[in-house]
Amino acid sequence: MKNSWKSISVFSVILLLAGGCTFAPHTFQHKVVGTIEEIEIEKNFFDDDEFLVIEEQNRQPDNSLYTIPVSDSDEYEVGQKVKVDIYSNTDADVWDLDHMKFEIEVMDE
Repeated sequence: MKNSWKSISVFSVILLLAGGCTFAPHTFQHKVVGTIEEIEIEKNFFDDDEFLVIEEQNRQPDNSLYTIPVSDSDEYEVGQKVKVDIYSNTDADVWDLDHMKFEIEVMDE
């Protein structure tokens, strides 16, 4: 019985440490100014996932398209110019939507 409590305690600490990373505050990482090239909607059983595909205005060849999740794609149109502030709560240099949030602003032409 004593060993099982010890195992449960160790497992609980591991879960707390692993889960603690997701509660880190989001910090500003990058700003993208570009044009909405496509609106993607992935059909799911309960709810659809909606994304904007944005082509960066002054793009580098390898990093020209960004796929950004949105809660309501009806607010946007293909061809609109947008500014996107990208925030992350991890130091890893990866595009991981579970650790990112976005602020999207439609710009006047």
